[in-house]
Amino acid sequence: MPLIRWRMGDIVKFDDKRCDCGRTFLRLERGIIGRVDDMFQFGRVNIFPSAIENFIRDTKEFSNEYQVIAPKMGTGKHLRIRIEPSSPSFSREEMDRAVKHFKEMFKFRIGVTPEVEVMKIGQLPRFEGKARRVIRE
Repeated sequence: MPLIRWRMGDIVKFDDKRCDCGRTFLRLERGIIGRVDDMFQFGRVNIFPSAIENFIRDTKEFSNEYQVIAPKMGTGKHLRIRIEPSSPSFSREEMDRAVKHFKEMFKFRIGVTPEVEVMKIGQLPRFEGKARRVIRE
């Protein structure tokens, strides 16, 4: 139930406009955006790990394994995202192009330009159960 999820700390955007089909019930635009307790701030921007995950999954050159390193404010360090290629067959040029596109999309949609590190396949930690992908320094 969307209302229950909203009351449990999920971030949602309500859409109360009348649907083309005539439906008048309250709807959630784009579904669940993120969770309040997962959100972190970097450069005065609220960032949801689920948004980062969606961007990574939209990039076919990247596998679903990733890690986000969020430094403390005032350290002068950039937000870092470590990713793995989805296949060893991608060339260096293809990965560089994918990283460039990812950084541009990230900057446009979130407002922060991250550093992206391409790791070797299998180099990032694997998790059983809930993955701990965001590391706060």
